[in-house]
Amino acid sequence: MTEDHHIFTDGSKIGNRVGAAFVHYANKQEITKSQYRLTDHNTVYMAEVVAIHKATDYILDHELNDVKIVSDSRSALMTVESLSDNREFIWQIKKMLKDREDIKLMWVRAHKGEMGNERADLLAKEAFNRDLIDVQFTYTKVQIRNINNKKKSLFGKLEGKGRFLYVNVTKVMKYYILINTDIANDFIVSTHCNIYAVILIS
Repeated sequence: MTEDHHIFTDGSKIGNRVGAAFVHYANKQEITKSQYRLTDHNTVYMAEVVAIHKATDYILDHELNDVKIVSDSRSALMTVESLSDNREFIWQIKKMLKDREDIKLMWVRAHKGEMGNERADLLAKEAFNRDLIDVQFTYTKVQIRNINNKKKSLFGKLEGKGRFLYVNVTKVMKYYILINTDIANDFIVSTHCNIYAVILIS
């Protein structure tokens, strides 16, 4: 009897935490699951792509045939199927899928009661509670530009204000300060009386 393989993938983000997961069903029975935590600056879209990448890798490692990879992310599926997108991580998926016409990419509408999709969604949400980071990426060009713009804005506000300065900093700015090593080397960030104390030390 020919096995009916479906691998459902999903990505999720709550707050700053990002998770991805896939679950493999054969003849409607759950066979295995895998969960991955991504670095916190990543997007849901990237988590969706990671899930598809990991699912494809799993298919090849286990020499499965006639498999459907099912995702509720149209954008992730379109990216993988795009002829023009040659980003490294996307290219890796395309390379794995090359000459594998028996592996089909399918879209399913999210949160419509599809058991596999709901299961993958739950696993992705659980994944960002993992202590260790499983998948790390450098920042995208857009993220780097945004960080640098925030940095320039902060330096502009501090210019000529003296060696020590206390300013109100939003959570977003605090996040950028803590994740950017250039800024972290220039400032000490602490909390006092509900105000972030930014102390210029260079």
